Amino acid sequence: MKSFESYHPFSLFVYFLFLLLAAMFLSNPVIAVITLLGGLLARKSLQIKAKSFSEVIFYWLLLILIALTNPLFSHNGATVLFFLNRAPITLEALVYGVVLGVTVIGVLFWCQCYSRVFTSDKSLYLFGRVIPKLSLVLTMALRFLPLLKRQAEKISMAQKAMGLYSSEGFADRVRAHFRVMTAVR
Repeated sequence: MKSFESYHPFSLFVYFLFLLLAAMFLSNPVIAVITLLGGLLARKSLQIKAKSFSEVIFYWLLLILIALTNPLFSHNGATVLFFLNRAPITLEALVYGVVLGVTVIGVLFWCQCYSRVFTSDKSLYLFGRVIPKLSLVLTMALRFLPLLKRQAEKISMAQKAMGLYSSEGFADRVRAHFRVMTAVR
């Protein structure tokens, strides 16, 4: 059986496009849970692991934040739990917030899978004939971002080792860091 990443770029693009559109625009709790579980399984099969415990905490906090803020803005529902500044907080709005949070996290998981499977050379192959200039610019920019991130980590570690972070403020560090990152060699 062929590896999922080795399929034709057009079929991969159509697959992820329809999957993400269905996940984002169909507001069904069953589809939200299937999206989340499918994203988890796809991450596992593509060997995308959580970088740290803070990433797991981020997803839980995102789910809680969405679930708790939705009832503050949406007051639809028949089961009123309590009133907050004369605005009803309903059970249905809270449940919809949880479903919305699960959908958002599932879509984030699928976007990580997309970025692993759909590499820059596949996007250049797929869009190179239709919009060649934009495709080349996007490919170069997407290639540049991981390099820039690795270089920023190297510079940050070197500056910490030299003791440059002891007296400067955050804005000064960011300016110095940006100057070093964009210096022409």
